[in-house]
Amino acid sequence: MKNRTLIFMLVATVSFVVSCGSDGTVVSKLHSPSAVAVRFFNSISACDVENVKVNICFEDPAEQEIFDEYLERIFVPAAGKQNLVNDSAYTVVSETVSGDTAYVELSAMTAVEKKVRMKVRLLNSDDGWKVDGSQAVLHRAE
Repeated sequence: MKNRTLIFMLVATVSFVVSCGSDGTVVSKLHSPSAVAVRFFNSISACDVENVKVNICFEDPAEQEIFDEYLERIFVPAAGKQNLVNDSAYTVVSETVSGDTAYVELSAMTAVEKKVRMKVRLLNSDDGWKVDGSQAVLHRAE
């Protein structure tokens, strides 16, 4: 009888935890194209090399090598002086998803207090959404 009660309590507890857990919405929002784009650009602003690398992809290995070399020369020396970046530094203006390709338009302030918009292309793969490193980021001043 004691074992049945213990098993019942265990099943009830697991059921409660599962039912109170997220429906996947929160997790998917953390990995949405918009969230990845914001995280990527905040990582650049903060000189967070690891997050920059995690959130970008390249189809051409040569482009990947060039980018990695750029990170080593520009970001690694600055990594010791990481900036604290407000998570709201970049604002999502729009997101368009079509299959495994997404376009996210972001708005941000430049160092000289000009508002700019940028359009970012992202690709979805087994690793989730990543900024397409082979595409130029289009900037437009407002």
